[in-house]
Amino acid sequence: MCQKHSWSARRWGKAWACQIDFIRNLFEKTTDLRWDMPYVIENVVGAPLHLPFRLCGLMFGLKVIRHRLFEVNWSGYEVPDHPKCSGAIARGEAYTVAGHGAESKSYKYQDWADAMGIDWMTKTELTQAVPPAYAKFIADEYTRVSQTTRK
Repeated sequence: MCQKHSWSARRWGKAWACQIDFIRNLFEKTTDLRWDMPYVIENVVGAPLHLPFRLCGLMFGLKVIRHRLFEVNWSGYEVPDHPKCSGAIARGEAYTVAGHGAESKSYKYQDWADAMGIDWMTKTELTQAVPPAYAKFIADEYTRVSQTTRK
């Protein structure tokens, strides 16, 4: 959604526009029209999201360390415990999926696809993707929370 806060933008001095406020305002206008419309904004750690929670692949049994922040306009969610990531990549227990990579030991397409739980994207698309397990978690939590508040 917004590249401005990514590691590569900081590293290489790329001047991306921050689109978070623009997107949030659009969501809030939509929510004003239909009060029960949930929204989710995703971005990298360090992005200016409102009261975000952080997810990592290790939280879902994936072999990927991919921290992402999520802002939602509903409360009551319960974020799973986050296993310690430190050293997992060096020990070969997990991957980071970023950059362009080459077909080396740490950058094989199939390793990345398996680690992310995605088998339908190109390698470049994987570098921009959010593991489906994150989306499933958020959808399941919204369903659980909304069913609890309706009772």
